[in-house]
Amino acid sequence: MAKQSSISLVFFLHAALLISTCFGSKSWLSKRQVALFIFGDSYLDSGNNNYINTTTLDQANFLPYGETYFKFPTGRFSDGRLMSDFIAEYAHLPFVPPFLQPGFRQYYGGANFASAGAGALVETFQGEVIDLKTQLKYHKKVETWFRHKLGDVEAKVTLSRAVYLFSIGTNDYISPFLTNPPMLKSYPRSQYVGMVIGNLTSVIQEIYAGGGRKFGFINLLDSGCLPGFRIIKPENNGSCLKEVSSLAKLHNQALSKLLIQLGNQLEGFKYSLYDLNSNLRQRIRHPSKYGFKEGKTACCGTGEFRGVFSCGGKRIVNEFDLCENPNEYVFWDSLHLTEKVYKQFANEMWSGQPWNSKATKGLHNLKSLFRDLRRYNTYKTRTKMATLRFQICILAFCASLLIPSSYSHGKKKQAALFIFGDSIFDVGNNNYINTSSFFQAHNWPYGETFFNHATGRASDGRLIPDFIVEYAKLRFIPPYLQPGFDNYIYGVNFASSGAGALAEIHQGFVTDPKTQLRYFKKVEKQLRHKLGDAEAYTFISNAVYLISIGSNDYLPHSIQIQVCLNPTHMKNMLAW
Repeated sequence: MAKQSSISLVFFLHAALLISTCFGSKSWLSKRQVALFIFGDSYLDSGNNNYINTTTLDQANFLPYGETYFKFPTGRFSDGRLMSDFIAEYAHLPFVPPFLQPGFRQYYGGANFASAGAGALVETFQGEVIDLKTQLKYHKKVETWFRHKLGDVEAKVTLSRAVYLFSIGTNDYISPFLTNPPMLKSYPRSQYVGMVIGNLTSVIQEIYAGGGRKFGFINLLDSGCLPGFRIIKPENNGSCLKEVSSLAKLHNQALSKLLIQLGNQLEGFKYSLYDLNSNLRQRIRHPSKYGFKEGKTACCGTGEFRGVFSCGGKRIVNEFDLCENPNEYVFWDSLHLTEKVYKQFANEMWSGQPWNSKATKGLHNLKSLFRDLRRYNTYKTRTKMATLRFQICILAFCASLLIPSSYSHGKKKQAALFIFGDSIFDVGNNNYINTSSFFQAHNWPYGETFFNHATGRASDGRLIPDFIVEYAKLRFIPPYLQPGFDNYIYGVNFASSGAGALAEIHQGFVTDPKTQLRYFKKVEKQLRHKLGDAEAYTFISNAVYLISIGSNDYLPHSIQIQVCLNPTHMKNMLAW
């Protein structure tokens, strides 16, 4: 008897009006919510560099970046979340999206302007990053948005209640060593540091003039002790590069003095200063004290200390090594830290003792800067109860199909979820095709209740597949067409808003199911290449295939065929 396939195939035939019931809820972020505005470099960049014309040296939109938390690359230079992500969580905010993310036009919760590689000086990696002055220009656009939405008076109040987080300067001191060594010799070291601090000061003062009063600062790490700088001079035998470290020390001294001065001069100026330099040094020297096994060698990279900046294989050096457990490492790649370190730092920044020994006024931890935030229920929606109960029952049923498969084979045999269909399931594929806005949902107020920004989902928040993956203990499954996504171990979403089973439905504007199937066959091929034929077959047979298709084939205005079809003919065509 032929071996039976254990493929679980789930068909969802939806009544469009039921699923698209208008909730009528307002944004879950109160206009009185304390916003978080983020400026800086790769230690805070949540993905702005995904959307600029730059090189892979300044991008992290490929695996293994993002592997431990998101399960796919987001543009963050880490295996998972950054300090700003945890701070937003502690402040009861969602992830603060990158300012340049398409469709993000709602700023009550803040915005992230940070850009990997950026410095306070315009000349730092010029043309490849978003320098601090340009980040300020973006913020001024947000100020204008607030004035338009709230009026001048309330906008200024909102901006005065916001917190402004900065991590900037490291690239100003390391870029000359990497790109233009004579530059530092053109200035006395103190003058060069003064230029960096001067640019930072002018940005702070402009934000203050616009209403900003509460600031968070992260001082500079000991750059010379990064794995990437330990290998620059072989004669150092792996020691820290003192030339770089000394500049970071001068900068941190100047920053402390500046903040004391501003605290005395600017009325209402409050700030938090986190000593990342000392706290990172302790983890490098005594990793086991903080729960790590390795403090000097990076998890991902090449060569001694894995100091070659090759993580992901898409930079100058293609080959790279990757550790098994990033949680055992302080450094993620040759220049950046692991999520575990960032979380520890964020905890200390949030509720720890503020640092600036000579400060007499204005010094706080971040928790106290956010102390007047208003609690709210993140998941509150004003859904009709009958509809809500109906949806929960359906979701629980679907999840039950996934969970037994997952646990019967152990963690390594976790069932994947492959999603096909239309707008009921599309999590953003149409963001990446040449179509009209009629078939896209990447503008506000889509996404307002959960993500606080538009994601491409045709809803105020999450869709049915999002809840199913949650119940099945999977992460959000990204759209297949999302740049940089090529890890299919948890599945992938092929759905396209406006798609029908007929290729003629909205032809040229959507991804029809046969094209979605072709995408799936590409995934099959990659799985066979990665796992081998036998294991790939087992993986595919254990997966669950979720389908929602057909509504657009029957909606009167979606028929693009130029001939009249009787009902029988239509049914036959749908039976592909």
